[in-house]
Amino acid sequence: MEQDKWLSKLRGYDYEIVYKKGTENVVTDALSRLPEYATIAAISVPVYNGPDDIREEWANDTAAQSLIRRLQEDPNAVPHYTWDTLDLKHKGRIVLVDNSVQKPIIVRDFHASPSAGHSGFLRTYKRISRAFYWKGMKKEIKHFVEECHGA
Repeated sequence: MEQDKWLSKLRGYDYEIVYKKGTENVVTDALSRLPEYATIAAISVPVYNGPDDIREEWANDTAAQSLIRRLQEDPNAVPHYTWDTLDLKHKGRIVLVDNSVQKPIIVRDFHASPSAGHSGFLRTYKRISRAFYWKGMKKEIKHFVEECHGA
């Protein structure tokens, strides 16, 4: 149980655990004393693997198609948006259409999955907003987290 508390504090941070053999590690610790054949398990974070579903939604959404056409004609036509022949992005993040069925899946995976740990609104929002964008996402994520009873 104590380990779960410790791990939940690490979620939401970018960090790297680097193994150094005893003589390479100036300050020796328990990890540097492990035999060479020992393995260390990594902490996992949710990664969304549904780009084809999102691209299909763009193809079926008139607003997204209009935006993509404008960006194909002039890459600078719409501030902060880009189209790179495969992906529609807003400030480097994948755009989801207004009625996307992917939104609740993404929010659930980034908040309520075991590796996400029900870490609250701000951490969930920051995790999602690193990779995705949609209008009203902050409000939707906040509502989901408030209604979530899994923590």
